[in-house]
Amino acid sequence: MDIFHELDTANDRTTAIVGAAFVENGLALVILSRLRILDDSEQKQLFDNNDSVLATFAGKIDMGFALNIYGKLVRDDLHNIRAIRNRFAHHLEVRDFDHPEVAGKCDNLNGPKYIDRRPTQAPRTRRDCYTDTVAHFGARFDLELKERHTPPEPIARIVPDY
Repeated sequence: MDIFHELDTANDRTTAIVGAAFVENGLALVILSRLRILDDSEQKQLFDNNDSVLATFAGKIDMGFALNIYGKLVRDDLHNIRAIRNRFAHHLEVRDFDHPEVAGKCDNLNGPKYIDRRPTQAPRTRRDCYTDTVAHFGARFDLELKERHTPPEPIARIVPDY
């Protein structure tokens, strides 16, 4: 719950960066839940080295799609969240969600079209669209982790024959 408080109270740059980190971490855990059980060094090799296949948020997003964890609309939203995060992190002139470099990415988020809000609430700002989508993915990834999807013990389909 601390993360949600931080997202609600922080400035836009912090919200964008922390929100994306929250989603990226949740996605990494969901991907791990779909793989064979890996020890710490194997996980590090997969995720934490500069040349690791899943070292980047983009790599994790594309792997999640390839593992059929989500469809194209979610993949597109995750890439938009990544792009928004990158703009805030690498372009100091981007200070809020209405900046031209991120406004279009916020407007293109699909999640806000499907995430229900009470009709009595004020219209969503771009920041609301971003934080609502981030919170939704956090909740969905958490639900996905309730059941482990690890494949059964590996069958040696390809064996060394040398």
